[in-house]
Amino acid sequence: MSRSVDSVRRSPEVAWNFLKSIFTYSTSDPITALLGGSHDGGGSDLDIRTRAWRDAKVQELGYVGITAAILASLFASAIAWPHVPEDAYDTKGCWYVGLILIVSSIASATQQAITLHRFNTLPNSLSVLRKLLRSPNDEKRASILAVYVWQLPVMFLRLGIFLFIIGMFFLLWNAARVGQDLSLPNLQIAVSFTVIFAFAALNHSLSVLHCYMLWRLQERSDS
Repeated sequence: MSRSVDSVRRSPEVAWNFLKSIFTYSTSDPITALLGGSHDGGGSDLDIRTRAWRDAKVQELGYVGITAAILASLFASAIAWPHVPEDAYDTKGCWYVGLILIVSSIASATQQAITLHRFNTLPNSLSVLRKLLRSPNDEKRASILAVYVWQLPVMFLRLGIFLFIIGMFFLLWNAARVGQDLSLPNLQIAVSFTVIFAFAALNHSLSVLHCYMLWRLQERSDS
């Protein structure tokens, strides 16, 4: 009995640690692996890993920029949908804020990609990049500021997607209510949307968990 009570009490802590690990494996852990790996190969080995991180980050920023541009057009067209009521302030509020975040994602991704491209022309660019990523307190750990900054484009993109879905929830479920009653056709649409969203969210969570497990397996194989 006491064991089950302890597990219930620890469930918020376990959930929070899992969310933190999902965040760190995507940005912090690759930088830490770059900085804290074996130095047997000397500077050339560090340069190879730094160059690999830089090239992978540039490709990631390109994917983020393209996806964010598509979502920006989706937001703009959704706001102008003719069946969106003029007083749908909650829906439009989510979509306007989401559009700002998506544009911020494009701006951040573009700025970071251009910076990496231009920085590549410097003769000591790789060593300076490692200094930028390194924590001032521990040379083998990633800087918290660097992790946050390089995660910004993806974070803005995910928040924008989340707000678009929330706006859709407001739009459909508000349309299902007519005064104090429910509109059956609109209710069917809202319920169908909710069920499909739950299915998609579950599968997306499985995808995220699978990617997380791949990284953890890689860590165990290196240790």
